[in-house]
Amino acid sequence: MTLCLHHVSTSTRGGAKYRQFLITPKGLTRVIRSARALGMEFISMAEVLKDPQAFWQTNHANKIVMTYDDGYENFFTDALPVLEREACPATVFVVAGKFAGHNDWDPDMPHSPLMSLEQMQQATRSGLITIGSHGLLHRRLQTLTPDELDKEIDQSHQILAASLGSGYLPVLAYPYGNYSQAVVERAKNSPFKYSFTIKRGHWLASSLPHEVPRFCVGIKDNYPLVFFAKCLRNRLLSALGLGPTG
Repeated sequence: MTLCLHHVSTSTRGGAKYRQFLITPKGLTRVIRSARALGMEFISMAEVLKDPQAFWQTNHANKIVMTYDDGYENFFTDALPVLEREACPATVFVVAGKFAGHNDWDPDMPHSPLMSLEQMQQATRSGLITIGSHGLLHRRLQTLTPDELDKEIDQSHQILAASLGSGYLPVLAYPYGNYSQAVVERAKNSPFKYSFTIKRGHWLASSLPHEVPRFCVGIKDNYPLVFFAKCLRNRLLSALGLGPTG
């Protein structure tokens, strides 16, 4: 089971669309503790990449990989303290060409600052946090020319690998979750080992490596019983090898 989060904050200033992608620090704590109460384990993306075969041969139905898209500064200020306190690993997919910038790709959302390179480096020193790519400029990859697509994929990898060293993992989350078969084929011919979508579903041994599904976490998951029920259901369906669910 792979989770996709965006904003972790106590602020609800952005209206309904913003809150859809929001969980509070207390909500994040409840998510982690609810999953662990079910006997589930949060594992790092690095552990999966280190030995994928071993990962799938073990009981992966009780494993959770936590990811964050966009690399907002509130990850550093609000999520990281929770993750460190709970000893919970996570991977953050950041926009390689916008260090210390903001989410200018989405004019309908409130202006939200992104992490600086120094904040990313500090976060990875904990040993719990790794960084992946969310593209170079957060563009819709399926709309780009081949040259533009090459730039989004190759340059984002090069910048992050050079800037973060061992804190960086060669994994990609498609901006907006959008992709096409041409994008998948390009990702296959890149340094990225896995590419993540926002299609709901379970990360199974049969999942295509460049179309990995995730479950998005948002405002409703601030309530412990909601996430607890979702987690229990998804664990059961994953163990049965069944497909997507809500």
